Amino acid sequence: MSSNLLTNISYDLLLASQKDCSSPEKDEPKTAEENNLINGQYIGHREDAQGLLKNNDLATKNMEIVWKNVAIFVVLHSVTVYGLYLLFTFQLKIATVLFAYFYTMYAAFGITAGAHRLWAHRSYTAKLPLRIFLMLAQSAALQNDIHEWARDHRVHHKFTDSDADPHNAKRGFFFSHVGWLMCKKHPDVFTKGKTVDMSDVLNDPVVRFQRKYYLPLILLMNLTVPTYVTYCWIGEDFWTSVIVTFGRYVLSLNGTWLVNSAAHIWGMKPYDQNIKPTENKFVAAVAFGEGWHNYHHVFPWDYKAAELGNYKWNFTTCFLDFMAKIGWATDLKTTSEEIIRKRMLRTGDNSLRLTLQNQESKPLSERDIRAHSEHQHPDDGDLIWGWGDKDMDQEEINAGLRKNNDLATKHMEIVWKNVAIFVVLHSVTVYGLYLLFTFQLKIAKVLFAYFYTMYAAFEITAGAHRLWSHRSYTAKLPLRIFLKLTQIAALQNDIHEWARDHRVHHTFTESDVDPHNAKRGFFFSHVGWLMCKKHPDVFTKGKTVDMSDVLNDPVKVKMSNDAQKTKDYKMEIVWKNVGIFVLIHSLALYGAYLMLTLRVRLITILFAYVYLAFSILGVTGGSHRLWSHRSYTANLPLRILLMIAQTAAVQNDIFVWSRDHRMHHKYTDTDADPHNSTRGFFFSHMGWLMCKKHPDLLAKGTSIDMSDVASDPVVRFQRKYYLPLVLLLNIVLPTFVPWYFFGETLWTSYVVTITRYVISVNGTWLVNSAAHMWGAKPYDRNINPTESGLVIGLGFGEGFHNYHHVFPYDYKAGELGNYRNNFTACLIDFMAKIGWATNLKTASLEMIQKRATRTGDFSWQYPQENDKKST
Repeated sequence: MSSNLLTNISYDLLLASQKDCSSPEKDEPKTAEENNLINGQYIGHREDAQGLLKNNDLATKNMEIVWKNVAIFVVLHSVTVYGLYLLFTFQLKIATVLFAYFYTMYAAFGITAGAHRLWAHRSYTAKLPLRIFLMLAQSAALQNDIHEWARDHRVHHKFTDSDADPHNAKRGFFFSHVGWLMCKKHPDVFTKGKTVDMSDVLNDPVVRFQRKYYLPLILLMNLTVPTYVTYCWIGEDFWTSVIVTFGRYVLSLNGTWLVNSAAHIWGMKPYDQNIKPTENKFVAAVAFGEGWHNYHHVFPWDYKAAELGNYKWNFTTCFLDFMAKIGWATDLKTTSEEIIRKRMLRTGDNSLRLTLQNQESKPLSERDIRAHSEHQHPDDGDLIWGWGDKDMDQEEINAGLRKNNDLATKHMEIVWKNVAIFVVLHSVTVYGLYLLFTFQLKIAKVLFAYFYTMYAAFEITAGAHRLWSHRSYTAKLPLRIFLKLTQIAALQNDIHEWARDHRVHHTFTESDVDPHNAKRGFFFSHVGWLMCKKHPDVFTKGKTVDMSDVLNDPVKVKMSNDAQKTKDYKMEIVWKNVGIFVLIHSLALYGAYLMLTLRVRLITILFAYVYLAFSILGVTGGSHRLWSHRSYTANLPLRILLMIAQTAAVQNDIFVWSRDHRMHHKYTDTDADPHNSTRGFFFSHMGWLMCKKHPDLLAKGTSIDMSDVASDPVVRFQRKYYLPLVLLLNIVLPTFVPWYFFGETLWTSYVVTITRYVISVNGTWLVNSAAHMWGAKPYDRNINPTESGLVIGLGFGEGFHNYHHVFPYDYKAGELGNYRNNFTACLIDFMAKIGWATNLKTASLEMIQKRATRTGDFSWQYPQENDKKST
């Protein structure tokens, strides 16, 4: 009974299907004769109708439903409906909704830009960081692992809308949308699917990693992270967070499924009317540009997945173009307008007219016009899945490479350290702007920041730009010094580097030689050029720009040939040392805060200062003037005292300190100098302690005779027991005294100890940095060391550095022996008075005068009577 009823219903449907539905005319009443004719025409075909029904039944019987999947999808969609109820009744926080949207967008990119356009179609090449980013996003989307997704998609393209197509649209909207995931695959999917080559996907280590750890990755990226963020950071309750996570996931799934269903059923077919895929703007919007499906099935290797590259309906293309700008995506493939035009005229449904950029392109040949009317849709075997398919036409291969793919972009090498720095700086700036616009900053701070910014800007605008780069005016020494100081505040490379890059920019504007070539896009010319290595042409052609006038300015530190070679040397950072220096300087800042806010006892501060002076004298009077330069002779008690003080300073043991210092004098400001000042202030100040030594230093260091230092039993004793001596004299003793005798807390005592140490080492480091950059050169203008008043005070007399490098054997380390600025000379003179220091060496006034006259910068003055006596 039911079978006959079903047969009759099917027969009626078959009758209805034979009506001319294309006719706009209304059905007119039929005569009895016409009705009999129609009935007679189809009475003989009732058996045929029953036969068609039986075949459909047979196909349905062969479909094996996976009830587990059915149950899962029913539960997920039920939860999603409840989630939408929460959304539309405003029971979700706006932050939750925004996060869900952006996380959905992130996951969608893993499908559209990753599994689809990269791995399935090979429409572009992605560098490792981008592939990892897309792999994580694709895991968050939870639409099978990359290999499975790409394999099914290649099979879909190769055998579109046949039984071998996993989501065959001919089996109806529901099946192609979600039903194909609720039943076992047709046998043809497996048999013909084996013919699709997947070796390129499996060869990607990122794909293999995801395939191996897919379960933990999806638990993390699809469930844990989005739930955790909404629950712990945004403050939703736990179950709401779970519901939002599942709702977001289901909506993203349906967005992808619409490409398989709606975009195969409804829409225009401007490129090929003989296939089911269509152009569907709604799907393009919800699927981030994947709805231009008729074009995509005709040209599956095009990275845009659409003819038009506008971003309004194709956000994935926008994403890929950005990645190409920063060098993460290369070899972007597309097709030519000529090929698109020919294909539209030959097989399209005339629903779209292509406006060519080149209106003078040659007309179609008679062969193309004839093919338009004679075209037959190719068999399944001639369809292609994307770039690299063996059936791809050679003409399409030749046109496939993107015409405007910038060659320079292919060679762009990202400097990740710079990227990280700029990300951190801009993140902090965003927070600073938040404080500013929410009125959480005092007006005085805002004004100070504004005027200091103006002060720093003067170096760029009036200094590096208009003075040193373009020589548009002449500046006297005081103004050049002022601009040099502002240049430090601006921190936009040193003057020589800035001026050289700017002259190259003007000479080779907007070419590959231009450091910030604007033709490579807004982002690159704005900040991207600082995040990647320079184009080779910048170096080769940049050398033709004359920079001698800048280098001859004494305000700008000259770069020697050896310093230029240093640029080719790859510095290897010792991160352990970096971590130590960051930690102790952070503690020192906290210690300074405690002292300035009067949270440390005055007697503790006085003790710290005296102990600081004691330790510094171990360096200045001991390892420097005694052991390094042998400028005087010390008896055993004085050597022991200086050894203890030098150990308290913790600047390496006496032997290593003296060896490095002799190297510094022997090979000043070359690669063999441990703290070569031509490598910049930071390097000569403390950076040299954060990286491995230059090979020249190790090679030439063996030529320095250290036998006199090594033969001293005091030096050998310290070298043998250096670690316990350092712990005792630098940490335990100065921490114990304020804690036990002055009543400080143990923590405060320790912080003050670290602060004292950091101040002392920076005082010494200034001799290597500041005293090689700023100051007069009364004795030799041809060397970098200078006379620095600031360093003289902080370094206990070590800042007379131009004199010291000319006469390194002088025990005073300065021409003038007055004690106001040279406390170390005072100590040595006192030790000489009591007989502990003997054989003090110095230079005669006549010798000093001759040298100053011959090689000085004419700033030397004949000493006053008091100074002559001390000399």
